[in-house]
Amino acid sequence: MKLFNKRRLVIWICIVTVGSLWVIIYGNGLFESKSLSHKNRIPHGLNENKHASRSSMETLESSQELLVVDNFTLKTPNDSMLNAHFLDDLPCEMGFQQEYEIDFPTENTASPKIPHVIHQIWITTSANLSTSSQQMVPVQFIDNMKTFRKFNPSWEYMFWSFANGRSLIERFYPTLLDVFDKAPKSVTKSDLLRYVVVHKYGGLYADLDSTCHRSLDRVTMKYSCILVPAPFENAVFMVNWPYHICNGIFFCRPHHDFFGFLIEKISEISTLSPIPTFSLGPRFFTTIYRQYQNISGEDMYKVNVRANFISPYFYRGHISELLSNGIYIPNTRFFLDQPHPFLKKRLAKDCKNNTNNRLLLQRVCCVFQLRGFERPPGRYTFISHAYSYSFAGFNKNKYTNCVPVIDVMD
Repeated sequence: MKLFNKRRLVIWICIVTVGSLWVIIYGNGLFESKSLSHKNRIPHGLNENKHASRSSMETLESSQELLVVDNFTLKTPNDSMLNAHFLDDLPCEMGFQQEYEIDFPTENTASPKIPHVIHQIWITTSANLSTSSQQMVPVQFIDNMKTFRKFNPSWEYMFWSFANGRSLIERFYPTLLDVFDKAPKSVTKSDLLRYVVVHKYGGLYADLDSTCHRSLDRVTMKYSCILVPAPFENAVFMVNWPYHICNGIFFCRPHHDFFGFLIEKISEISTLSPIPTFSLGPRFFTTIYRQYQNISGEDMYKVNVRANFISPYFYRGHISELLSNGIYIPNTRFFLDQPHPFLKKRLAKDCKNNTNNRLLLQRVCCVFQLRGFERPPGRYTFISHAYSYSFAGFNKNKYTNCVPVIDVMD
């Protein structure tokens, strides 16, 4: 009987010892899965404890706080991630942003920091721009437009055409009138006008091929200006940059310093490029953002893992996103998460046997393998985008059937 008890004791001691060693080894990250095929995996490099430890929290800046949403505490970055300075320092499977499924950060305030105003624009491609006094919109966009009214019934809606847009510029931004009149394409006039109306009145600007999926009230409470990154696949393949700021959707308070700076830069332009994205479109928008934040070419590849947990990793300058002149950039999951349809075949081909040494392409392929290409709106998606390319030459005859805006948004 004593021998039996001794044997049982030895066995239990061995089991407890092995189990303890396994917990210690696993807990310190010595064994890590490299699989990219599973779903809802916490990105490599993050502390996998359910609740952040005090020692992990002490490594963060004193101002950094955990976000708690739906009784779920976000994990804090571990030391290896905190020491990352450039995109290349982060494991490839971490992609470009955190993959948490949580809601947009907000505050319970009496009044929003961004006015509840929706701005949309259609400047006809007709040669006779100035004769139409009635505001018209292509029938293809009617259903899209109605979604904004459906989910935001209390918001003011402002529609801008050539006539009322030019009048606004002439009255309040006369230094831009010559640029507006000489803009070679309607889309370039639209680009200029969207910056002006949000600077003047504040609120949301959204392209007509955008679809709203839920109330936007939450977005307007915490930050004074919100710019939206394009999907990272778009940035890498279209401009060979680690990020690209979209000018098709943005929120901002009136007279924000960024749009004041942007308008000043436009007034200095003597000749506009005939290529829309190079003139006043997304590429120009991203360049001005970098100038405003004093981000150099090298800084584009820096990362800031101490930033908001549901914001991309890339470095965003020294202006706090919480200041009145700051800018918040959320993860793509909230806006414009779907990559451009033109990239689907190219991604599949380039990532099938990826031996390319380009860092950005390797990282895009990791994201592609992890997330797939088709990304329908999720639980926390506010706005999605259809990539209609209404300004493109091959669509010049597609959007000619128009109806009065008043009949759409009554």
